[in-house]
Amino acid sequence: MAAVGVAFGGLFAYIAAHSFGSGDFMALGMAIVGMLFGYAFGNVLGLVLVKYALRQRGSVILGIIGAVVWTGLSIGVAALLNLSNDASSWVVSAMFLLTPAAALLGFHVKRAEAS
Repeated sequence: MAAVGVAFGGLFAYIAAHSFGSGDFMALGMAIVGMLFGYAFGNVLGLVLVKYALRQRGSVILGIIGAVVWTGLSIGVAALLNLSNDASSWVVSAMFLLTPAAALLGFHVKRAEAS
């Protein structure tokens, strides 16, 4: 699942960097944003592949919500706390490690059964 995330992160970073110019600072910023959102998208796609290719039981919707919420939370906390370059590596590392974990956690949560 994370391998698909890394692949899509690289693809989104390449597309974003080349769409907004080459060799300037905006291209670098867009490559980073593309990498972050591409990684989350790739994790969601990997979750769907796990669900249907391996025929695993679980909730794809809750897995998607877990991946999107954790990615947004990671980026939001970094923006709200105005983290410097020293702490930003921890935030990015947490996003890359915990986004698949949040997606899998949401995927394996049991829905409440109607009585």
